[in-house]
Amino acid sequence: GQPFDPHYKINSAVSNIICSITFGNRFDYHDNHFQELLHSLAEVLLLIGSFWGQLYNAFPLVMRWLPGPFRKIFRHWEKLQYFVKGVIAKHKEDLDQSEAEDYIGCYLKEIEKFKGDTSSHFHEENLLCSTLDLFLTGTETTATAIRWALLYMATSPHIQ
Repeated sequence: GQPFDPHYKINSAVSNIICSITFGNRFDYHDNHFQELLHSLAEVLLLIGSFWGQLYNAFPLVMRWLPGPFRKIFRHWEKLQYFVKGVIAKHKEDLDQSEAEDYIGCYLKEIEKFKGDTSSHFHEENLLCSTLDLFLTGTETTATAIRWALLYMATSPHIQ
């Protein structure tokens, strides 16, 4: 066979599975909105791991005032937040109290259950953060593990 780069296909597949668990729906792999989401996800991860991202992480108060390529992180992160906020808003409109089919729906039901409890950790800010964490880390960690497994299988065919 011919060599190929499985990065795009693996990331798309894993991300789509994470989307179905957290958002309750899958995307067409060629959907422009889904591709923008994956691009923003990749850019955030790339920039966070870069020299500038690490410098910002170490000195956030100083770096806040300096220009640099790490500023793109904020634009991409805002795109991801905007998308997830839209999904949460749609879930709130369509929320059926009897059955929640995904992470956001279940979390919204818990918010309703603990609505009067001021000490509750179930609120929309935590929902947004935990959903972004699931999407970001779930996609990247799983896709990376699969890519390493493929590499291991390719270099060790006798074990297969």
